[in-house]
Amino acid sequence: MILPPGYYQFDYDALVSSMERALKGTGVTMPSTFYMIDISFLNMYDGHQAVRNSNEWLYFNQNPQKGAYVFWETKGERDDPLDTYITPAMFNFTIQNYATYSHDMMTYRVSQLRELFHTDMNIPVVVYGHW
Repeated sequence: MILPPGYYQFDYDALVSSMERALKGTGVTMPSTFYMIDISFLNMYDGHQAVRNSNEWLYFNQNPQKGAYVFWETKGERDDPLDTYITPAMFNFTIQNYATYSHDMMTYRVSQLRELFHTDMNIPVVVYGHW
């Protein structure tokens, strides 16, 4: 994708360097080789976020040996159950029925993440989830 100067470009190497810096002093190190799973929680209806999604998707489609792009848009959870206009009973109802109104399928996705973390891929896997 060709974008005007100043638009977001996905920089895999800069992302990995940033992760390595964040891990300094934690006792955890990045493996020298790994497969990255880039989980984007960004939306497509916001122009800037759409550009970011497009560029990340393009990068991993052009570099499948580096990892994979996963699109988990998070547009559905706009209501704040802790807002004062929601009664305690309504709050409990939303928790009990979350899976039925969650447009983002987060309940299902948590189980997908669990499976991902327990799947042997014969190479270290780095999961990068972001908004």
